[in-house]
Amino acid sequence: MQNQPFDFTGFLNNATSLDGALLAYGIFLRVLFFFAFGLYTLFAAIVVRQVYLMDETIKTPLAPVLKLIAWAHLLLTLFITMMVFVAL
Repeated sequence: MQNQPFDFTGFLNNATSLDGALLAYGIFLRVLFFFAFGLYTLFAAIVVRQVYLMDETIKTPLAPVLKLIAWAHLLLTLFITMMVFVAL
């Protein structure tokens, strides 16, 4: 049996059965998870940028700790997002 390209029209016609509906729901959930984790990764990158802007505006002795926490958060978010892309 040869590998054939994904037939989206056949997929939509098959969505009336229970198996097709479950397949469509699974694809919807995957896309939703990808979008959510991508958005959260963008948020983590913005947090790093905001911490650096805050450090330029307000000098505090806590700034290096906040930068470390922001970078750790971003790296952890990237790692978890990569794991989600591999798992799903």
